[in-house]
Amino acid sequence: MAGMVMMGEYTDGCICAVPGREAQVMESTAGVVGGLVAVITQQRRASDSEHHAD
Repeated sequence: MAGMVMMGEYTDGCICAVPGREAQVMESTAGVVGGLVAVITQQRRASDSEHHAD
């Protein structure tokens, strides 16, 4: 395991890599960050729509 990423309120993700392949860690991290951005964006949109519905 190369690292852990907290993705939202209830979800964690691990970053796995084959020993000796450091470039793979960077590629995996980029993929996790992209997913994290999508989760945060979705959460903010949901929160904004809840606040505007009141």
